[in-house]
Amino acid sequence: MTNRIVVHVGMHSIAGSTQEIILEGNEIPVGWDQMTDDEKQEIMDPIVQDCIANEVDAGWGEE
Repeated sequence: MTNRIVVHVGMHSIAGSTQEIILEGNEIPVGWDQMTDDEKQEIMDPIVQDCIANEVDAGWGEE
C-alpha cells in the first residue's frame, strides 16, 4: 500500500523550478495501488490544479 505520493509540478514562471505536492494518509485516492497510469493521471489532475490555485491565491495576491 502506498503511504505517500510526491508530485513534482514544473513551474514555468521560473525556469527549471518545481513545486512539490505531497499526499499522505487519507489524501491518497482510494484504490491508488490498483489504478492504471491513465487512471492515476485523471485522478491527480484536479488535485494538482486545486493545489496550484491555492498556492497562487495564498502567495501572489496583489493590492
